[in-house]
Amino acid sequence: MNSKVKQQPTKIIDTIKSISSKDIASTAVAIAAINEEEQASLFECLQKIDRESLKKEKSDEAKRSSNDKERREARFIARLKESLKKIKNEQIDIKTRFYNAKALCLADVQTDVDGMLTQFASLESFIGDLEVLTCLARKKQAEILASIKTQGLSTEGAAKRLDIDPKFAERLYTFHGFITKYPNLVFSGYSFESLLTYKRAIEKEAEQDDNFCCKLETDITIVFQGEDEDALLEETTMELETASVD
Repeated sequence: MNSKVKQQPTKIIDTIKSISSKDIASTAVAIAAINEEEQASLFECLQKIDRESLKKEKSDEAKRSSNDKERREARFIARLKESLKKIKNEQIDIKTRFYNAKALCLADVQTDVDGMLTQFASLESFIGDLEVLTCLARKKQAEILASIKTQGLSTEGAAKRLDIDPKFAERLYTFHGFITKYPNLVFSGYSFESLLTYKRAIEKEAEQDDNFCCKLETDITIVFQGEDEDALLEETTMELETASVD
């Protein structure tokens, strides 16, 4: 094919672009006017343009997706740091007895503004304690799973023995390794699923930010509010039983 023929498709494409918005029928006329060889070359050029356009769209979409992911991770890390800042003097207090749980969850909404603010704050504190307790419970489940695996069982075998889904067992075992490295994540208020979702982002930030890493690793004293009441109740019960025997 000579250079004149090679240049022809480009000219035709430019012509189509300029006239298609005015008269679609003219496009068909322009294509019909060229010979088969030129039509084949035109078709090849159009296919190339289509491929390049699709490739660019995918690239742009991937960039947008990557940028969105980075923004989500940045927001999560910022919230996680703020949550860990609330832990003062390496100590965290967690309620384990909720005498007013029913009232908190089922009570009517207060009628005055101050009452509503107090009610909302009480619920927020209640939810926070439950979230930390839930994550601590998942941590203990992960430890049990890891202990069972030391008996020579695979993750799937351990999952079968524990009567849980194998995929869940895999995530639980991953959580075990993750939380062993950064134990204070259980006090963040985030579920183990959320922590695993942002696992790489957390690890990356811990490698780059020494203060953040220290917050995740420093030993924290846990004060379970309610345990004293349990012990007192047990002692009182024993005293009553002893008195009744006497």
